[in-house]
Amino acid sequence: MKYALVLLVLFSYRAHAQWPVFKHYDKNHVNKIALPVGGIGTGTISLGGNGQWKDVEIMNRPGKGFYGSNTPKTAPCFMIYTSDPSGKKISKALMGPIAPSDYPGAEGSFAPNHGLPRFSTATFDAAYPFGTVNLEDEDMPVSAKVKVFNPLVPGNADVSGIPVAIIRYEITNKTSNPLSVAVAGSLDNFIGIDGATFEISDFNHNQYPIGAKKNKNTFKKSGQLSGIFMTSDSVDHTLDTWGTIALTTAEAGDITYRTELSPKGWNANITDMWDDFSDDGKFKDLKFKEKNDMP
Repeated sequence: MKYALVLLVLFSYRAHAQWPVFKHYDKNHVNKIALPVGGIGTGTISLGGNGQWKDVEIMNRPGKGFYGSNTPKTAPCFMIYTSDPSGKKISKALMGPIAPSDYPGAEGSFAPNHGLPRFSTATFDAAYPFGTVNLEDEDMPVSAKVKVFNPLVPGNADVSGIPVAIIRYEITNKTSNPLSVAVAGSLDNFIGIDGATFEISDFNHNQYPIGAKKNKNTFKKSGQLSGIFMTSDSVDHTLDTWGTIALTTAEAGDITYRTELSPKGWNANITDMWDDFSDDGKFKDLKFKEKNDMP
């Protein structure tokens, strides 16, 4: 059976009704948490205790340690941009710190999105299928909550089996001044990749998941949703790794987007995207012609 995974992102300035909390994890006990989010029988993508999306398992096989990309550098990532009346701009990844054990590596940390600035502390509240990451940073004019769930209605298999992960970012202004705020998300088109088939780099001997082939990203907008629809014309349609993916939002405001990352290696792809977003909280949909000759 082929699935179409949908990540629906909702963005709110104001807090909503309180979710149930069965267990609270403080900042010293979030490093090993991963809450699976996804419909029953559809596979899941997990939310880490610090807000990192990880363990993508929607291809009918286990995917622990698979980030839905061919390298942790392009793992799923959500970001926030803020600007105050004086023109001061601050951008951070909507994640807490990297675990100390993830810092060492032959070429630096192998942790996903390790080079991006982050919130200084993260705590986690759990009550499956609900999960909340609470992000705080004294240098940020806002605090943030990453609130996720998937449909789960006991006794209703059809509703509970919808292949969707719903993400709500709740942003609170901690200052007395008005702020300009933007939230963005990045998700690789990983159709064809299940995290089990690898290529070993001749350069650094690292393993990189492979399987994607001529994948395409298209911006689409309907009456209620806008987002990036991900397809592939060349991945074998008989494989479990084939399907469609969408990263969508129900927000009706000013939406900008990119359908490509820079093909340059050496982390230039993420750096280019970050510089684009952190400049003014908007994306430019750039088209690239160069070929990437590095993983």
